[in-house]
Amino acid sequence: TWCLPAHNGMGVGNADALPDMDDYVLDLYQSETGALLAEIYYLFKDKFDEYSKNINKRLVKNLMDRGITPFNTNTEYWWMGFNAKEDDIINNWNPWITSNVLFVSLVLKEGSTIQKAAVVLDEYVKRNPKDGGCDEGPTYWFQAGVKLIEAASYMKYATGIDVTKDEMLKNCAEFNLKAN
Repeated sequence: TWCLPAHNGMGVGNADALPDMDDYVLDLYQSETGALLAEIYYLFKDKFDEYSKNINKRLVKNLMDRGITPFNTNTEYWWMGFNAKEDDIINNWNPWITSNVLFVSLVLKEGSTIQKAAVVLDEYVKRNPKDGGCDEGPTYWFQAGVKLIEAASYMKYATGIDVTKDEMLKNCAEFNLKAN
């Protein structure tokens, strides 16, 4: 698994100490690793094919199995916000993971995540402080506000719909400047 051991028990129905290879937990590092490998795939897929057709095949399968599929098929990850109460705050995991999954989706030309990503990000935006801050402080702003802006730019690329002018995103972009 690419998931941190401490996050493994957060899988849907997974309480075992060892990762369930049929139920990948989509956490921060699963998504970060996926984004990094998607970038490597994008840059070197032609070279990989010259060496072996199985490298790209394995990369794509792992990116789908460990990122795209868990994102698309699960609604029970707490960070998605679907089961949150109206006044609950959804932390930086939401834009952080969603942005990484969107990047993988765009690299693989796998459009199935776009609509769900919009709904997941909306759960974050409607619960995020209006000043654009992060509940974990300015040092985590990069993994909250910046990842939200990054995800919005991926959404614009994928759909042509520009939400980057939204007041909330403007506040996210300016938050650290105003906080310091």
